Amino acid sequence: DEYVFILPVSFKTEILTEDEKPERIVEFLREGAIGDKLFTEIPGETELIKSSIKENLLTLDFNSGITSYGGGTAREDGILKQILYSMKQVDGVERVRILIEGGTKDLPEGSDISKPLLIPREINDVVDFID
Repeated sequence: DEYVFILPVSFKTEILTEDEKPERIVEFLREGAIGDKLFTEIPGETELIKSSIKENLLTLDFNSGITSYGGGTAREDGILKQILYSMKQVDGVERVRILIEGGTKDLPEGSDISKPLLIPREINDVVDFID
């Protein structure tokens, strides 16, 4: 219970084009808990209004439900990581631009989403320093 890590979870789904994948991924993330140990950071009110892919940039336009988590920097960080890690599944995408209701603004705890975010190469990239 001391640490929270993001774990890849596989689902069977119909065959999707790269353009269809973001919407289906967000649906899976929004659906919530799987069992008693796995949960999602994505608020249930979150809806993907639209998405588009241009070159290596995926733009995701969410409704305001993406901000309905009540605050907390850890939660906000978890939301962004879940989105970025999950979108690694979309072939050719290296960066994600997150819009809210068609515009760019900071998330409630101040995370800057005004510019595209780079999809991390590693999931849960943690470095432990030993004294």
